[in-house]
Amino acid sequence: MSILVNGKAQQLTGDSIQLLDLIRQNDVKQPDMVSVQLNGQFVDRPKFGSTIIKDGDEVDFLYFMGGGQEKKLSLISFSGDFDKLVAVFTLASGAAAVGYEVNIFFTFWGLNAVKKQLGHKAVGKGFLAKFFGFLQGGRNNVPLSRLNFGGLSPKLMTYMMRKRNVATLDELIDASLALNVNLYACEMSMHILGLTKETFIPELKEVLGVASFLKLSENGQTLFI
Repeated sequence: MSILVNGKAQQLTGDSIQLLDLIRQNDVKQPDMVSVQLNGQFVDRPKFGSTIIKDGDEVDFLYFMGGGQEKKLSLISFSGDFDKLVAVFTLASGAAAVGYEVNIFFTFWGLNAVKKQLGHKAVGKGFLAKFFGFLQGGRNNVPLSRLNFGGLSPKLMTYMMRKRNVATLDELIDASLALNVNLYACEMSMHILGLTKETFIPELKEVLGVASFLKLSENGQTLFI
């Protein structure tokens, strides 16, 4: 059978192989420090021995590389665009899977990703806040940053992701929550938009100001998306 391992083709005998055996065959050093993606989905380490790899599968080994910084990644999610939110949660779930502490700070339009309401609903305090809240909607209404075509493109992109066995935005968010990624909301943005903590999913850990988030992200890596 033929599979892809870290983007390179491998020919194997038989019609299937256990993931754990594939790890051994590829001389993976310190297997307890590696995470595995199978067709874009992370595989839980306890399932390495029961997961079966078949012809045409794509396997990626992800390694933690040591350094002077702590294993901590902090992401500032400013954009409410579909593709940029996919990037945020891909980085978050991937880093958490290899042992990083991951914090996401949602500000302005990024807050739409973690609202309880998935569609259009007038949320917020006051008429203008409700008006903006209705126009923005929730996770199901986030636009593509380019060629949005009136909201059709995110639906087409989700279809293409499923067809190619790539994790969708919803699946990436679920994976991030399962991997205990920490979610925070920007206090100033919430105040401007008239939002309260009750507007958001229960997994939202805390509402923070900028100073508190900077302290939280000390000694790690910070990315703005």
